[in-house]
Amino acid sequence: MKKVLPIVLATSLILSMSAMPTMAADMTLELVVDTGCGDELGWDDQMLPGNEYHFDLADYGFQMWWDDSTSDPVELDTSNFRVSTDWDTGSALVKSVKIDNDCNHLVITLNENYTISEAKDLEGTITLELRDDMYGGTGDLYEDGDEFDFSFTAEVCNNLDDSVDGGDSRDDATEIDVEDNTIYQMSSSGWVEFCGDGNRLSSVKARLAEDKKVFAYFNEDPVDEIEDMYYDLDADINYINFVGSPSLGSNATVAIQGDYSDQYYLYEYTGGQLEEIDADWNDDDGTYEFTTSRLGTYVLSDTALVAEADEEEEEEVVDEVVEDEETTDDTSTQNPDTGANDAIGVAVALAAVSLVAAGAVSLKK
Repeated sequence: MKKVLPIVLATSLILSMSAMPTMAADMTLELVVDTGCGDELGWDDQMLPGNEYHFDLADYGFQMWWDDSTSDPVELDTSNFRVSTDWDTGSALVKSVKIDNDCNHLVITLNENYTISEAKDLEGTITLELRDDMYGGTGDLYEDGDEFDFSFTAEVCNNLDDSVDGGDSRDDATEIDVEDNTIYQMSSSGWVEFCGDGNRLSSVKARLAEDKKVFAYFNEDPVDEIEDMYYDLDADINYINFVGSPSLGSNATVAIQGDYSDQYYLYEYTGGQLEEIDADWNDDDGTYEFTTSRLGTYVLSDTALVAEADEEEEEEVVDEVVEDEETTDDTSTQNPDTGANDAIGVAVALAAVSLVAAGAVSLKK
């Protein structure tokens, strides 16, 4: 399925060359959204932070050929075009703009941002520069270095659900099946329960204040650093990753499913380190429960995870203790340095000098 962007994302061709041949006046970039190629727009047709958007040239007159013939047209790829940008507003929103050679699309990737709840403008110019002489769809010749400028205007924002009405009690918490790219705002203070379709997270229950905003989306994607560290360990490791690490402003009760077995090990992954969580075991629900005011990345394993770095540090500590003991043994048999040995040496030297002098006097007589 293809979807043309609404007016807020309309683009137009600007002929920036002094002797640029005439081209179609309705030249535009068109958003492409289909299976495996590009993300969809937000609830209000805005671009969503962290997403990747694909565009192709909507006007077929932009097709080009290496020579004035009926051969296959030149594709939009990095061997034929260079791409550059000049953003007037919102440059910090953009991670990259590039040409995808696999699908021949212009791709705009936005930076992740979990706090934008009001639309921010993204305005500027995207430039395609020819790498060689080519003929356009109308037969006009374009030269190496010629540029085609596309003005680009869009809005960037997370989806905002500002209608969350909190429950009166913990048992009556308002249940929310969290979605990605979405900020949830409390319309009234009360209890909420964040949950989803994950295998391990049972719920997060908290009492939140009115107008409190939370990016509560989580996934169960493996953490590469942990996978690399324990790749040779025969362990069943699961992850619950709150991507925005949201601060809740009050303590919440987090419940993580343990398959009705209290033999798991539960950690929080923070600052590149695993820290074991002192969680309570709920035998009735088969969950590990703990309280926290900030949601992060949690790791559940059926095997104790001991970081390799920790093992190395322990070995270093043992080595240091052994070295200290050896040093203590060596020095314990030595007298303290009081300077007495030096004094004895001087006395012996003076005695030798006296004997030599006495001998000399005796020979003289």
